[in-house]
This record gives sequence, structure tokens and C-alpha cells, in this order.
Amino acid sequence: MNKKEIELKVNKEYEALVPRLDADDYNKLKQSIQEHGIRNKIHCLPDGTILCGHTRFKIAKELGIASVPYRVVKLEDKEGIIRYIIEDNLCRRQLNNAQKINLGFTLEGLEKEKAKQRQKELAGTRPNKEPDLKEIFPEGNKGQSRDKVAEKIGISGKTYEKGKKIKAKNPELWDECLEGGKSVNAAYEEIMAMEKEPIDEDDEIMDIIRTRLFKSRVITTEKIMSIVNKKKREEIVEDIVLVISHLQRAVDGVPVDAAHKAKRVTLIEECDKK
Repeated sequence: MNKKEIELKVNKEYEALVPRLDADDYNKLKQSIQEHGIRNKIHCLPDGTILCGHTRFKIAKELGIASVPYRVVKLEDKEGIIRYIIEDNLCRRQLNNAQKINLGFTLEGLEKEKAKQRQKELAGTRPNKEPDLKEIFPEGNKGQSRDKVAEKIGISGKTYEKGKKIKAKNPELWDECLEGGKSVNAAYEEIMAMEKEPIDEDDEIMDIIRTRLFKSRVITTEKIMSIVNKKKREEIVEDIVLVISHLQRAVDGVPVDAAHKAKRVTLIEECDKK
């Protein structure tokens, strides 16, 4: 007696865990399946929920393939399912670093949930005492967890941290990385370039800005522009605002001719008199 075939089905959450193929790779896979059939079995749960092979399943439907080869995998819980999907795709797929890091974010989330659960369990053993966080999260644990996740996805801990910063600072730039339009390192350098380096504090104009406006030894272009944009502030003379504007031109690489330089010197002298 033949065993009844399982009806495969898609769980949108599981499907969204890994990136889809771009149009070119999708068409190549479709042509291969059309010519040779599905050579790698789709992995699914006993109820038919697909774990790995969403793209192959979609193409099979497009081509009208009625019977799709599959392999049943028994997993105990949702965490196990998510880990299985991620690990399978890390082994089979040619993912870029950003895509690997994105999978790492999911793994890191699972690790945090496990840590919370351990904290609850530990608290339960001490009904009259708050749990000691140092026991749950020992010194250096944050870095160790990062490196464990990074190792799992096949990149360095430093690259993983770069990805986290890019996503936090500029989600659109991160999406570009995921699509393969920009590498993680290139995007990170772009982010760092946006965070302007402190201006040379030995600059004579810097001295005026620092002593008269901020009384601080570290001034960024962003801070300077916030003053320029406001156009007025208590105890700030118009000349100093002009000096700031001229300094911004220099920071942005706008050529400064001799007349411009002379104006800067004049402004400095005038500000010193005020």
C-alpha cells in the first residue's frame, strides 16, 4: 500500500527568514528544474509546512509539476524550526555578508530569549531574592555572544557589528547591502564618513567657535551646521555666524580664494574686538 503523499504548504514567517533569489538566479533555477526536475528534496514538517525549498516549490507550481520530492523533518519547537531553516540556508545558499548578518540577527534574538528564560528559571530557585545578573550575563558575555553568532553565520564579530551599526543608522543603506548593491565594508565606511571627524582644534577660527560658542574642545560639523541653520543664538554676533559658514565651506571642500581667506582674517579680528 502506497503511503499517502503530504500536501506541501507555505508558512509566510518561515519563508521570510531567508532572502529570495534575484531575477537572474531565479530564472536559471527555473530553467534547470524545467530541464532536469527538482533534484534537491524540499524539507517540510510532518504537516507539510515547508522549511527549506520555498523557491523550488513556487517554481514547481509555475511549471505545473504535480508531484514534488520532499523529506519530512521532525522538530520539537519553533526555535528549533527557525534554527534549522537558517542553518540549512547558510550551508546551501551563496549569501552575501549582509544576508548572513541578517540571519545572525534572528539567531541573536533566539539567544536573548534563551537568556531571559534562564533568568526566569534562576529567579524561580530564589523566591526571596532577585537574580544576580552577573551570574546570568558574566563579564564579557556580550562580546562572546556576538562572536558565537558571527562564527555560526561564517563571518567575523567585527563585520557583524558593522552590519548592526549600518542597519541602525541607515535602514535604506542596509537594504542596499542585502540586495547586493553595496558591500558591508563600503556601507560602513559611508556611515563613518557621515559622522564627521572633529575639526582641527588648532584652527584659529576653531578657537573662536570653541571659546565664544561652545566652550568645548570637540566640535563636529553637525554641531556647526545646527548653529548656521538657526541663524541666531544668545551672545552670538553675526560675524561669528559668518565665520562658521565659511568654515563649513572649507570642511565641504569648497575652494577658498585669497579674498575669502582675507575675509576670514578680518572676521577673526572683528570678533576678537567684540
